[in-house]
Amino acid sequence: MHARANSLISLLIQYVFFFLALDIETTGSAITENPMIAFGACVVSVDDVAVPDADCEFLALMPMPFNNKDDDDDDADDRAVDALVKRAKKRHRSNEKDGDYNNTGKWESRCFAEFWNKEDEHGGTPLRRLIALQGKYGTLSLRDAIDEFLEWTAAMYTRFERDGNKIMVVVDTAAFDTTWLNDALAKYSNGRVPSLLYLRGDHKYRPVRDVTSFHMGIARQTPAMGFFGADKAALKTLAIDEWPASVRAIEHDHNPLNDAKSIALKAAFIAHKLEVDAAAAAAATEHA
Repeated sequence: MHARANSLISLLIQYVFFFLALDIETTGSAITENPMIAFGACVVSVDDVAVPDADCEFLALMPMPFNNKDDDDDDADDRAVDALVKRAKKRHRSNEKDGDYNNTGKWESRCFAEFWNKEDEHGGTPLRRLIALQGKYGTLSLRDAIDEFLEWTAAMYTRFERDGNKIMVVVDTAAFDTTWLNDALAKYSNGRVPSLLYLRGDHKYRPVRDVTSFHMGIARQTPAMGFFGADKAALKTLAIDEWPASVRAIEHDHNPLNDAKSIALKAAFIAHKLEVDAAAAAAATEHA
């Protein structure tokens, strides 16, 4: 691993050699009402900025509120979605008038209308794509998903945190993703990992970073400038025209694993760019 330049930027990021990115999907905005139905994670190296290998990826799919494990009818989910669409459309129209966020069963009507049931150019929806993933990979109870996730993270820390290397956990929206995952860890980790702050499993506090805020800082962007587009603003500030091919190749299909890859690769690419620039500036100073 190459030596870090002795600059403020390098001092800030010298301990971040790997990003472990997380992304979740839920049926709405209220943790007491809307379950987490999928989450994904991956580990990416700052010095490599390449799509991770399969061992560095994790995906957990949990049963949706209408999934029936005992139903052998392959069309059961399709019928349940059709019925849910009808209920949600009716509920969402009435809710729009007074700003009510009432749920349609365990599905928040606003979230269902604006996200899960939003058709793409091919007529598909995120909900039906996630159902297809369930059919391909199967589902786990949330307890089993957390058990497998902690086995995976333990393997990642063992593999990568050697010779002074460190992993930093990142998400793109701290108040959302961490809420459901922290709740699940508190319930099902048997005290081993009470929250993402202790994901290493050694009971030592480590912060979880929000990459949106990271990008806003790079772009010197304040919240008044808007809540979206911080990653593109960071690119512009660094005089970069586009993301690398590894980022552009990722499908934006709301598969949480793909979203985790995008989060990790963008953060790694920006961090790597800062390192390269800092090293170049340090070398220029030495030869001045």
